Amino acid sequence: MAYTTPRTWTAAEKVTAALMNTHVRDNLAFLYTQEFGSYTASSTANVTTGTFTLVAWDGEVEESSGLTHDNSTNNSRIPVTLAGLYEVNISLGWTANATGMRGVMVRKNAAGSSGGGTALKQSYNATPTTQDATATLLWTVRLAASDYIEVFRFQSSGGNLAPKAVDAQPGVMTVRRVSG
Repeated sequence: MAYTTPRTWTAAEKVTAALMNTHVRDNLAFLYTQEFGSYTASSTANVTTGTFTLVAWDGEVEESSGLTHDNSTNNSRIPVTLAGLYEVNISLGWTANATGMRGVMVRKNAAGSSGGGTALKQSYNATPTTQDATATLLWTVRLAASDYIEVFRFQSSGGNLAPKAVDAQPGVMTVRRVSG
């Protein structure tokens, strides 16, 4: 369903059900549509220091029809079918290590490459303790129909470092359409 630019009504114009449905009902339904997806990444494979590593979202907690993620084919991609403003919330866990930083990067249409597509946002957290750490990012981004986002994790501990579970998974992400 697409948004229709509302018409300018004229005095004494006959209002029909078809006009009201197109310019009022359908537009309200479009604005009300809340596309939502919640995804998990289960991999605990070591991440090489100083590199951005693509996150594979291999679990879906919930997904509405406007998001078309597939758990096995291109599972790093979260594609959208409706253009709009999307809120992206990511949390990536790390095992304890007091050295370096932990980070997350979101790219649009990157084709699995940390240098591909368009960089949308990066966030880094210092890890000054020996406790488990979490790299988080909350951001809104405007996407066109058929765009997709991909997430990359980063660490600079000086050696390989394994992801650690956050809410029972090494990675969790929600994507929600907030407006058209």
